[in-house]
Amino acid sequence: VVHMGMICWEICHFGIAPHIFSYSIEHLESAKRLEEAEYALAYDFVGLPESDADFNEFVRRPALYWGKPIDGRGAERVVKLMERRL
Repeated sequence: VVHMGMICWEICHFGIAPHIFSYSIEHLESAKRLEEAEYALAYDFVGLPESDADFNEFVRRPALYWGKPIDGRGAERVVKLMERRL
């Protein structure tokens, strides 16, 4: 279980399918793209679930890694995003 960020791309590169919690709308959008590519499982909202039951329900869902291997260029993607915002 991780929060969305560069580390998610790197974890997926090694074939580990994380459960992702996002702390911004931008991270949620990226997490959803990872989920659509079948690399991870993204929580549907920004932040953590409001109850322990909701948290447990999400993390007990299987996150299957079915997508093609990621290229391991997560840091490069983050730098490009940062450069666009400067």
